Amino acid sequence: MRLGCEFLRFPFSLRCLAPDVAASKLICSSSLEGIDLYNSHIGCSASFDSILDQCPNLRYFSIDALNGEVMRKLPLKAPKLQYLRLRDCLAVSLSYGTISPIVNDLIRVVENLPNLCRLCVDHRLYDLLLGYESIKRLCRRKKLLVTADRLSRVRDDLFMEWMHLCRRDPSM
Repeated sequence: MRLGCEFLRFPFSLRCLAPDVAASKLICSSSLEGIDLYNSHIGCSASFDSILDQCPNLRYFSIDALNGEVMRKLPLKAPKLQYLRLRDCLAVSLSYGTISPIVNDLIRVVENLPNLCRLCVDHRLYDLLLGYESIKRLCRRKKLLVTADRLSRVRDDLFMEWMHLCRRDPSM
């Protein structure tokens, strides 16, 4: 396992490559405001609960994929979330043989995260979301920006944007 951390003032961000729960317990804390889990799929609800229970103040969360059960817990576990990046939710959805539940789960997440201002999803899922009037309405009403993650560089751009905002905004 390899872990890498980037520190940012004292609310800091953590970037993990293939994290395990034990290592996350050592690094996560209530002051952690950003986490980027890559090359990982949290399909197990217990793993997700363990990470987010220790990091209740997350404002930025990026992960490869979340299943529906785990995604539905996100508003309860990270109510302060402002930036959410789901790189490959469509792959998880397709592995279960259906697409509409992942869209319904995303709609529920957007509706129940009052501070969410940016949602970044896989470009295939983005194209599907464009067809749902409820997503369009939520975007207009909440001033939510939904973006498509077409390139791996987008992850780094989004992460750097979030870090820049943290440095600028003392409330973050």
